[in-house]
Amino acid sequence: MNTDLIPCTEAMASHTARRPLLVVNPTTAQRFTAFSPYHAGGMAEEVTLAHPDTEGDGEPSIKVGDLTIHATPALHTEETGRTRSAIGLAYQTLASGIWYTSDTNLAAGLLDRVAEILPEITLVIAHANASNIDRPPGRAQACHLETRDIPTIAAALKPAHVLIQHYDAAYATPEYRIAQAVWLQRLLGA
Repeated sequence: MNTDLIPCTEAMASHTARRPLLVVNPTTAQRFTAFSPYHAGGMAEEVTLAHPDTEGDGEPSIKVGDLTIHATPALHTEETGRTRSAIGLAYQTLASGIWYTSDTNLAAGLLDRVAEILPEITLVIAHANASNIDRPPGRAQACHLETRDIPTIAAALKPAHVLIQHYDAAYATPEYRIAQAVWLQRLLGA
């Protein structure tokens, strides 16, 4: 992930006289700075976002033009022993809000925190695994939303649209993707 930032930064810098703006979570900021201080400090303006419920230092939000980007809490293991440095992103526009969950579990209080930040949400982009058939022990600590979490998110936040976006080996088979879509459509009445 951090190595992807270098070509992105190089490409952004080559098309403008201004330094590109990178908005990152605390773990990415630390890794990127250690990996390439030249790119992190000299080539880009870096803003670290962190929600007060997460580990690490950073701003809770940043305004870019008419868009405000807020950090939302996330529960995801980025390094052994660090489960609270990840963040989701809440995009507040003049028209409405978009919540990008990032990799997270449906941790207690998460939806309340998101609703406090974005009272009106039009779109939720959810990183959800296709795993509502089997719930193995320890799944609660696995750090990803599941398809079964989507109805809970939809009921709590009432977005107009939900987009499920996450790589999962189960989604590799068309039959499973179709089964998940049908299950959600029936459950949500879509």
